[in-house]
Amino acid sequence: MPTSISFFTVTAGYSAGILFEYGAEYCVLQLRRQHACGFDYLAQLRYQLLRNQLIAELTLTHYGEVPALYGCGFHPFFPFDERSKVQFQVSGYWPEGENHLPLNWQGNLPDYANFSVAQFGEDRWLNVGYSGWGGRARVSNDVMSITILSQTPWLMLFRMQGESFLCLEPQSHPVNAHNMDGQPGLRVLGAGEKLNFSLKIIIEGA
Repeated sequence: MPTSISFFTVTAGYSAGILFEYGAEYCVLQLRRQHACGFDYLAQLRYQLLRNQLIAELTLTHYGEVPALYGCGFHPFFPFDERSKVQFQVSGYWPEGENHLPLNWQGNLPDYANFSVAQFGEDRWLNVGYSGWGGRARVSNDVMSITILSQTPWLMLFRMQGESFLCLEPQSHPVNAHNMDGQPGLRVLGAGEKLNFSLKIIIEGA
């Protein structure tokens, strides 16, 4: 059973910013960025380890004079081989199209993209977005069970043929939301306004 924050920060696959603050069971990474297109923000990512749980909290603050449209997401990778299963509930999905952009939303999921019942699925490339996610997903094998929790209806799943990992990505918005009607899940932030997004990962013995 993992007991150090290094287990989570390495296997979760997050990119490191500047270490801003840390303690025995937490650390805060900070990143300041300005882009010519108008994105001007400070991102703070706090990891806290509580026994067998990792809590990740992302806070984004806009500093630009002109309001900008933001979204957030986490991209944790998990060990996943032929002994593993994944399960989560959704209402539909967007198949992957050209340039990895989504095709039209579909309410009927094909077997290879349907994980309403725990399964390994097909060993193939899969890079799709789901809607109507219940905010809970579970990855399990004969050693441990991993529960992923996040309060958002959008989830991405990414896997590669022949590789022993799976990426489950809670997001505040669907892929390509900037070009969808109503820009679902995205938020316009004025100067000083914040966007918060969180994720909890719980690890238990099998």
